[in-house]
Amino acid sequence: MDAIDTIKNKVAPLFANNLSDMVRGIRANKKNEGKYISDQMQVIKDELRSDQMSRKATALQKLTYLQMLGYDITFSSFNVVEVLSSNKYWLKRIAYTCAAQSFSDSTQVILLMTNFFKKDFVAKTQWETGAALNCLANICTPDLARDLAADLLPICNSSRPYVRKRAILALYRIFVKFPDALRPAFPRLKDKLTDQDAGVVSAAVHVICELARKNPRNYISLAPTFFEILNTHQNNNWMLIKVVKLFGALTPMDHRFAKLLVDPITRIINSTPSMSLLYESIQTCIAGLSGHLPTMKLCIVKLRSFIEDPDPNLKYLGLLALHSIMKIHPKAVAEHRDLVMMCLDDEDVTIRHRALDLLTGMVSKKNLKEIVQKLLNNMEHSEGSFRDELINKIVELCHMDQYAHVTDFEWYLSILANICKMQSTSHGKLVAEQILDVIIRVPVVRSFGIQLVIELLKETRLMANPTEGGVCEILDASAWLCGEYNPYMQLPIVTVMESLLQPRVTSLPAHVQATYIQAVLKLFASLVGGTQPVEGDEDIHPREPATPDEVKEAAQLLLNRLVMFTQSVHLEVQERACFVQEMIRFYLECLEQGQDISHELIGLFTETLLPVAKGAQKKVKVPEGLDLDHVIGELIPDEAADEPGFDGDYKATEKDMQELAQMGQEDQETPKSTRPNVDTRFILSDKENIPTTAINEDLGPIQVNSTKQTGKGRGKRRVKPKVYKVSTVEDLPDGAETAPTKTEKGTTEDDDPLSRVDLNAEDTEFVLPVRTHRVVSSPVTAPRSGEPKEPATATKGRGRGKESAPVPVPQRPGTHSNPSPYILRDSPPKESTLPTTPPTTKAATPSSKPRMIQRPTQITELSPDTVPGSPSTRAPTGTTPPQNSPALAAQVTPTKVTITTKDLCKNESIELAYEVKTNPNEKNKMIVALKIRNVSPNELSAFEFSSVDTPNMQMAHTPKFEKGHFVLAPGQVATHQLLFNFKTFSVPQPITGAVKFKKPSGVGSLDFQFAIPCSVFVAPAVLEKSELVALLKTMEFALSTTDVVSSDMAATSQAVGELLHLVPVKNSNNRIYYGRTLQGAHVAILFKEKDLKDGTKVIGVDLKCNDPALAASLVSEVSQARL
Repeated sequence: MDAIDTIKNKVAPLFANNLSDMVRGIRANKKNEGKYISDQMQVIKDELRSDQMSRKATALQKLTYLQMLGYDITFSSFNVVEVLSSNKYWLKRIAYTCAAQSFSDSTQVILLMTNFFKKDFVAKTQWETGAALNCLANICTPDLARDLAADLLPICNSSRPYVRKRAILALYRIFVKFPDALRPAFPRLKDKLTDQDAGVVSAAVHVICELARKNPRNYISLAPTFFEILNTHQNNNWMLIKVVKLFGALTPMDHRFAKLLVDPITRIINSTPSMSLLYESIQTCIAGLSGHLPTMKLCIVKLRSFIEDPDPNLKYLGLLALHSIMKIHPKAVAEHRDLVMMCLDDEDVTIRHRALDLLTGMVSKKNLKEIVQKLLNNMEHSEGSFRDELINKIVELCHMDQYAHVTDFEWYLSILANICKMQSTSHGKLVAEQILDVIIRVPVVRSFGIQLVIELLKETRLMANPTEGGVCEILDASAWLCGEYNPYMQLPIVTVMESLLQPRVTSLPAHVQATYIQAVLKLFASLVGGTQPVEGDEDIHPREPATPDEVKEAAQLLLNRLVMFTQSVHLEVQERACFVQEMIRFYLECLEQGQDISHELIGLFTETLLPVAKGAQKKVKVPEGLDLDHVIGELIPDEAADEPGFDGDYKATEKDMQELAQMGQEDQETPKSTRPNVDTRFILSDKENIPTTAINEDLGPIQVNSTKQTGKGRGKRRVKPKVYKVSTVEDLPDGAETAPTKTEKGTTEDDDPLSRVDLNAEDTEFVLPVRTHRVVSSPVTAPRSGEPKEPATATKGRGRGKESAPVPVPQRPGTHSNPSPYILRDSPPKESTLPTTPPTTKAATPSSKPRMIQRPTQITELSPDTVPGSPSTRAPTGTTPPQNSPALAAQVTPTKVTITTKDLCKNESIELAYEVKTNPNEKNKMIVALKIRNVSPNELSAFEFSSVDTPNMQMAHTPKFEKGHFVLAPGQVATHQLLFNFKTFSVPQPITGAVKFKKPSGVGSLDFQFAIPCSVFVAPAVLEKSELVALLKTMEFALSTTDVVSSDMAATSQAVGELLHLVPVKNSNNRIYYGRTLQGAHVAILFKEKDLKDGTKVIGVDLKCNDPALAASLVSEVSQARL
């Protein structure tokens, strides 16, 4: 059988599928692609377990392809490192490619690649060095950057240009991850700007260009070198683009560069055939040469060729650059209005959007109507979002600078009315705000505007889509205007009232119906009181008060029509309808009694309403003596405050406990407020395209020539020009300051640490850290426990008479001791038999050299009753010292042990116990440490561990965790750690697995199963009571309760807190406990004393958590515990 297995292993690679075969199989199984790839994954995992590096490399090739298709291949990270250890270049290239594509900052084995990088940096062939540099640039982490920065700088002086270029490009990634390396490495980077190879110079320019985006001021001193590159490297467009972009960042820092840059940048713009270089040159001119008018005109001419080009990409870039120039020289761009207007008819919608943005700077009083008419024509054959964008642009152009370009407001209102009749639903609110704003602010146009909105009220198409925020918002504004400015109406009031109370109105949104009803009441008041002429306002139509018969007829009409509104399902509509009904009935009763209250009824609506000024509330002065931060009222003193042993200043009362227990439920149980919505028609929008800030200066009258038909059959004659005056008067609260409110603009600082590096600083003491091995005492030379330690003797250097001081090297956490809390060892396993006699302790002498401790792959813990020097004891080389040894403390990074050791199961060979370990820095990982004791009289070896994966939790399937390279003698104990990855931990997670091992009689096994409680991932967190109260108000918390039969409040709360890993909240008298899970969920418990009906005293446990499933699990854990 052994011979057959050997033949199979040799023949199998000949028939194994390679990458090409897998790609052909995927293309041939398009219908069952998922199943085929799943089968291939299993084949690949079998190949990764092979002892042949070539088969592993083929598997990595296929995994790299599958990763590009979106499949997760993180399980193969350890195998990548294995293949990387090969001395063959073609195997290394595959491993480096797979690592560059699949590794991330969270990959645990990434630190194991440090030595491979160091080795390949000085490889014999440049291709190995290039592969290592390429991989480092893709997977560099802060730790790798810190460890390899000093090794990367010497490569920059390599004799091979290919290696120098790769090293310079990799330096940028080092700077990003480790900014402290920039200052000591900058001179080397600066020297490469004058390198003999153009590729190296291009790489250096590229790195400095990217660094200048972070902090351009650091690279001003390099300007002469860049000017020389600009003049010498005329044929390298890629390098010129980078240099030009760099000057675009440097010129705003120092304006002296502008004069020197005019000639070379003009030469490039006039001579280069490269469109990309031309575009970057124009962008640099916009950034640094905007004050040089001839250069800007040249840029505009070149951009015109971009826009006229049939390539849509060039056309888009031309419009984009033209928009940047328009902010500086709007008149120069306005000369090309015809070209921009042509772009509005382009097939590409992105080009049409860019053309619309340019129209803002081209509009004037003379061309406003022409531009708006062009936009209206485009609206007829446009649809979707671009149609809405056209509407927004029309409003923006007309409303700009408080209607500075509008010379005829009747024309503008007609445009808005035409927009209302178009089939669209997303611009109703915007148009309604404009109609309101124009009619309110321009009194001269009110008569025309009121007649216009009356026609809109009769438009049935506006009611066809009663969606809130749609075109029905125009009806809301029209109804309000008819009620507020009814003296300007020419139609009979009763006719308008019938339009407002037609049955179709009930299909409109609630706030629109409420406005209709309020407008009806205003019209009724105007009907009974009449309209008096106003001096200076010729547009008001005087109207005599209605006769009693007319009033009764109108009142009866209203009472009949309002019935359907009083039965509305909307509370606001129902309330207003009932109010108007009662007002009309009360007026009729007073009329029958001979009392005329029409004057009082009109008085309700005679006050003029003004637009509310923007920021009006901020202008109100705070009254003297009012301190908004002062606590209102005092805390209730506690009756037990004077008792001995009371430490706190305030003790929570039972009432406080009840309020805290109910906190969080009030927001859920309280129904939504039924108070009426605030009428905000006069609160102008804060949108940028509709500015509403108060204007201090008067805009002055706007003269408009218009013609008017004076009579039927008569010819047109010139009339006195109508004077439009835009009112800027706005309403302010009482006691408000008239000065404009200062807007506080927050300054946002760049949080990028690379931008804070100052290369011009005088401090040059910082040097790159050099990674060295950590030297500790050898276990052989260490004194035995109980013996006094000898004082440390200074090690003398060879040829030195004095003591040499150690060189300070920045030490990062975990260097050379434990790169990850889950990867405890990184050296290959070695087994050896311990000596039969205890080693002789040798005293350390000044000339003796300390030895480094070898680190085994697995932690092997010997039981106290096992003698390490016994002949039957076997352990890996370099067995760790006892737990109290300082050497072990320096090697192993302790994880947070959340469950003490618990017995699991046993059979005739082994006993199993377990403990669970977590790490606050790894929120989705945990370690289960299995302790195996050999209870048989035989020696056990070749341990293998397995676990059943679930959708939520999977075991890390690597040789590191699946196999135990240790041998257990009778009575010996060893610990093996299993790493589990999980998604969420809201419910207890069951773990089912098995342990297999070899014994003299064959193969043995033991199945195990246990559940990990949710409290494992809860960590105590100190919190104030006020902070907890604020936290409960900010988010929704689920409440779960249980009772504990006990009369001792202190003991029960302490026991539950220890069970769930919670701590008391400050100032809560130890009745409130709090903690947080590693994944950020909040857990709070309130303890209350209760008396059951049978007289039993219990402690109520009210647990609140923002994860309902987790809350139920924790309460169940408390209920099942024996407290």
